[in-house]
Amino acid sequence: MGNLASIGSTLAVNAFDLLGNEVTDFTKPFILTVDFSSFDLTSYNIDSLCIYSSIDGISWIKEPTIVNFDAGTAT
Repeated sequence: MGNLASIGSTLAVNAFDLLGNEVTDFTKPFILTVDFSSFDLTSYNIDSLCIYSSIDGISWIKEPTIVNFDAGTAT
């Protein structure tokens, strides 16, 4: 997959159910939108801009991503 670099801060998310148990599998898909409008992208290959996820912070999965450069968002 080559070298990955974040254009801004990374985000760590842990999900828990109402009883405090960690959720490790989602029964329905969810949508995440990242606003990158305030970031300078001149040193990045903008064709490679995608959302990636990782369970362990070592192995990364490229998620299906729709990039809207006019709005400055990746969904």
